[in-house]
Amino acid sequence: MSLLEVDIKSIWCYNIGTVNNTEQTMLEQILKQRFAEKPTQEQREIRMYGCTVAEMREAVEESLTYRFSGAAMYVISMLSDAQEMTAHDTGGHIDLMVIEDQRQLLNRAKWILSNYCQQEKE
Repeated sequence: MSLLEVDIKSIWCYNIGTVNNTEQTMLEQILKQRFAEKPTQEQREIRMYGCTVAEMREAVEESLTYRFSGAAMYVISMLSDAQEMTAHDTGGHIDLMVIEDQRQLLNRAKWILSNYCQQEKE
C-alpha cells in the first residue's frame, strides 16, 4: 500500500460517511499533488505552512502582538483562530480548504513555539 493510499484511507476512516464524491475527488487530487514529485525547500515550506519560513518570520516580527506580548501570546492567538475555524457549521460536510488552512495554521504555531519560545527561555 502506497503512502498516498494510507493517507487517503486515514482521512476517510476519520470522516466515515461525511465525504461526498466531489470532496473525495478533491482530496485525491490534493494528495496526489503533494506526493507527485520531490518538492523544493520553498515548495515544502509553502505546503507545510502556507508561506515560506522567511515570510513567516517577517510576519511574526512585524506583529504588534509579538512585539508587545511575546511569542507565546502570538501562538495563543493563532490557536484561537484555528479553534474558531472549527466552530462554523458546514452542514455536516467537510470543507477541505478549511481543514488545510487549519493544518497550516497549526504548523505555523508549532514553528513559532519551536523557534521563538525556546529563544525566550535562553
